[in-house]
Amino acid sequence: MNKKELSQVYSLNREAEMYRRQIDALEAALQGTKGAATVSGCMPLYPYTRRTIKVEGVIDEEAYSNIKAKIREYARTPQTATGSISFLSANAVSA
Repeated sequence: MNKKELSQVYSLNREAEMYRRQIDALEAALQGTKGAATVSGCMPLYPYTRRTIKVEGVIDEEAYSNIKAKIREYARTPQTATGSISFLSANAVSA
């Protein structure tokens, strides 16, 4: 493996790590688009039993779908970079 290939491996590793960090940040933002609440009330008929129900859902559907699309985009990119790294490493072993 020559100096140029080593430089490429280093750059690809840094790029893959950058994409991993971006995916982590997007997944954290994705959690912010979801909401949950607890609602309590009574049954409409006798014995009027009190019930508590947890309601969950997506607060902003558009933001949720945009973030999911970016996560899919970034998830594909590091695989390409990782494939290049393994290709370079394999060539170094055979050379």
